[in-house]
Amino acid sequence: MPSLARSTSGTGRTTTSSSRRVARSAAPMFYGYDKVRLPTAVPVGSAIRMRADVVDVVDLGVAEQLTVDLTIEIDGVDRPACVARALFRHYPVKPPD
Repeated sequence: MPSLARSTSGTGRTTTSSSRRVARSAAPMFYGYDKVRLPTAVPVGSAIRMRADVVDVVDLGVAEQLTVDLTIEIDGVDRPACVARALFRHYPVKPPD
């Protein structure tokens, strides 16, 4: 399986090369899951990794909502352990006066 380090930054935040950029001075908030599937159990001691792909960015007026597809893979297993669609919201932050 290919390396998936390109999908997330060192801070755990999802990165994207999309032409649309999320506001840099924003407070990110995990909003919840839209869908979650657990097709395979993870055997004890297995190596796992997560891939995150930004699939949508919507301007809500007061915030931007990111839709991120998450896939947790198990080394040596064809089926993923978890497939989920997560929602994150980024609210603008104003610097103090």
